[in-house]
Amino acid sequence: MRAILLGVLVLAGCETLEAPDDSIPCDQVSVVVGANTPPDGVRADTKLRGYVMSPDGVAVRRVTVQGIVAKRIGFNFSEWEADLPIVTLRRLALDALDGEEATDVVPVELSLFAEHACGWQESTAVIDVEPGDGMVTSLAVALRAPNASTTFIPADGSVPATVEVTTPQGVGSGTPVELTVTGGRVLASRVILQAAGSGGGSASTLAFATEEGTVRVDARVEDVFASGTILAVGAPDISPSGGMLLAGQSIDVAVETRGALRECEAIGSANLVATVSGSNLGEVPVTSFADPTRAIVRVTASETENGGRLTLTCRDVYGQTTRAVFEHGGGATPPPEQEPPP
Repeated sequence: MRAILLGVLVLAGCETLEAPDDSIPCDQVSVVVGANTPPDGVRADTKLRGYVMSPDGVAVRRVTVQGIVAKRIGFNFSEWEADLPIVTLRRLALDALDGEEATDVVPVELSLFAEHACGWQESTAVIDVEPGDGMVTSLAVALRAPNASTTFIPADGSVPATVEVTTPQGVGSGTPVELTVTGGRVLASRVILQAAGSGGGSASTLAFATEEGTVRVDARVEDVFASGTILAVGAPDISPSGGMLLAGQSIDVAVETRGALRECEAIGSANLVATVSGSNLGEVPVTSFADPTRAIVRVTASETENGGRLTLTCRDVYGQTTRAVFEHGGGATPPPEQEPPP
């Protein structure tokens, strides 16, 4: 019973709103579309609000502002709002200046259209826009590792690259740049250009890798595009990745990376020894490599002792780690038996 009563109350509350009428003769239709313009000069993306008056009750189907579709807020678009990008507004401001010197604010005329059951109604609205110092006509994107001596970042996402977006000519503060990324993620998908001391504009954020390969960041301001890349490197590769050695056997283990090695060490049984250029990794880790991208580790099994295990661990400069385990498989010749003393 309560559910039925609630339904009646809801319907009763809607009785004051009559559905838009599509049956009115079009020559009797009167529709007015307008906007509530911001009181101050616009310097960033703006949400413009407006209204449609349809005293005859004709159905309003859509409202656009400078081609941008507005969102209906009130019944039959009696209230609406449209999101206007500052880039679009500044381009209109420069068109309005027509080569004349820029002032603090420029009146910009916006086209308003209300599409209804009998056609459309056109109107205009004027807002003041801060034109900035110019439109972005070119961009550059650079991705830099945190250490100036490296040109890569870790694929595990533990350390980011700095993304810097620049434009060579002066632009007003507040111009947004949309960012998309492949092979990673960015801290901010939209950055705002700020006036730089060099006379250009710049903005920055951080990019993290999510996989090995190349991280690419694309920047866009309307129809202006630019891209930047950086290499994402995984943990060092150890080949073979482990195995069993017989007594007296030695193997060469290759440690390789597309980045740079920081150290290799060995922990385990004395029956297995790992060396790099003669240095025993079980005694002192190796932290200096003739080639930072590659090292050869020789693993040797004792000839006289059986059993045991050795773990070889190598890290790159970002701490990404790979381990390989080697075992002594036996086969050592036991020492000759000695005669007991008389």
